[in-house]
Amino acid sequence: MSSAPLEAKLVTAAEAPAGELDLFLQTFFGATKAAFLRDHGSWWHRGDENRLVLLVDGRVAAYTGVIPTTVRRGQEELEGAWWMDLVVAPAFRRRGLERRLDAEVRRRFRWILGFPNALAAKIHRRHRWGVKEDLKVHLLPLEPRRMPALQRGDSILSRALRSSAATLATPLAHWHRRRLLPSTPAVKTPPQRWVLDAEALARVASTTPTHSAAGAPWLTAARRAEDFSWRYLEAPPSYREGLRLHVDDEDSPRLAVISRHTGRGARILDLFGDLRETGRVIPLLRRAAASAAAEGEPQVTALAGNGLISSTLRRAGFLITSTARFCWLGTTADQTESLAPCDLHWNLGDSDNDEPR
Repeated sequence: MSSAPLEAKLVTAAEAPAGELDLFLQTFFGATKAAFLRDHGSWWHRGDENRLVLLVDGRVAAYTGVIPTTVRRGQEELEGAWWMDLVVAPAFRRRGLERRLDAEVRRRFRWILGFPNALAAKIHRRHRWGVKEDLKVHLLPLEPRRMPALQRGDSILSRALRSSAATLATPLAHWHRRRLLPSTPAVKTPPQRWVLDAEALARVASTTPTHSAAGAPWLTAARRAEDFSWRYLEAPPSYREGLRLHVDDEDSPRLAVISRHTGRGARILDLFGDLRETGRVIPLLRRAAASAAAEGEPQVTALAGNGLISSTLRRAGFLITSTARFCWLGTTADQTESLAPCDLHWNLGDSDNDEPR
């Protein structure tokens, strides 16, 4: 096939032929994710204008999505986007479509962020993205025989856990249940005012550290009231019903954990507040684990971007770990380099980490 660039029309997901787009998404992402994007993609991406489609002769030839975000570097706010799901149909590859989408995303956003796998991280580094490969996925096992990570699967976490399951997962699960969980009251349903009050959540989030103990700026989500409203309060009912909120003090909270129960495991979607107070963070994480155990979840998963959070999770019982990665790109090389010294604080609620698969 000729490698000459193709003439393609750039449209949003709302403007693309619905049947064509749905078939494209099913082909490359599978039925579950395609259905999720069809029904909830506008919410997930903060508007269908953030889902980009290239049409060639009326056919969907390429697709990508972004989630606009505001992040905080130290005390400075940066506007950017999480970039994901870039795919070009095989018949249209090497014809300039990927470069077209790449240029459009870079034109619209000053900062581009993502969580690549090992192969994508190597490609990003070759293209002068910043890449950090020292993030940790932490797992607290509750019922090893039901843990998805120990079932069939080809993810890094699945393989790592299967290799150590016989010696780690079962004794850890028994230890958690006997020593950690019974000592921490389970809270199944948070106070109603906390479910609805995005402004209150933002006030707690405003105490999240801006710098590490060594003085490095933290790079983390801005966590404004409008961000909480979009991410959690405006989510589809089927998603909201799995959310659980835990605070350290209902009258004057300084810390909060937002988790989601799926029936196949609980996920710590957000952890914010004065995270340097590890003596208060650890009991809160254990309370979230107790809630998961009370509802029959087989495991609890969390993400740590820096040593403080990773150490805190380990002390709370999240002892099984695997590697995760973060990548970023600024509009100039100097901008990209400026994020390298940052300490990271990302959670599973960032980017598409909690998207149904």
